[in-house]
Amino acid sequence: MPSSLLEVCPACGGRQFTAETILWPELLDDWKLSPGEVDYINLQQGFSCVSCKNNLRSMTLAAAVTRAFGFDGSLEHLCARNSAIRQLTVIEMNPAGNLSSFLRLLPRHALHSFPQTEPGGRLFYTVPIVVGRLTRTRQGLPPSYHGNPNTSPDDFKVETEYGADVAIFDADTKTARCGKRPNRRTQRGDSTANRSIPACGCRS
Repeated sequence: MPSSLLEVCPACGGRQFTAETILWPELLDDWKLSPGEVDYINLQQGFSCVSCKNNLRSMTLAAAVTRAFGFDGSLEHLCARNSAIRQLTVIEMNPAGNLSSFLRLLPRHALHSFPQTEPGGRLFYTVPIVVGRLTRTRQGLPPSYHGNPNTSPDDFKVETEYGADVAIFDADTKTARCGKRPNRRTQRGDSTANRSIPACGCRS
């Protein structure tokens, strides 16, 4: 994994990065990952900023937020200095990893836990994707977890493995599954292109 992948961390502005292997053998077997898939998932989750400790996935989320505000700088500076975002109510739905310390700089920041929701506004989120396959449910398969299964509670259990068709899982799919009407705009910032789509507040 190249240490020169980024010159500047979009979360804090740091310029030093580290890389480590994140996936473990049992997970590779559960998910039937190819060598190429192992490499890019380790890159997404294991490439991180030395200064703020955010991994590439979180840094991508930070970059999506700064781009949405047309801000040429880090998320930390955006939250500390930008009047446009500082006058908004910003709701963090479950802690956003090491981005939380920057979001707390906002005077109208609030941390909520799923399924608390607020109508209106924009939702920034990331979707972990296995790009070489289609989305599949893990129902009927051995349990798989976000993080080490020895330390992860049942709430971290993986229900869906998203694939290359993730873009079709928009408001129509979510509405059909949960019965709720969309009530917000969504800014997607991860393995898919940034765009705004209607979405409800439910999770997979």
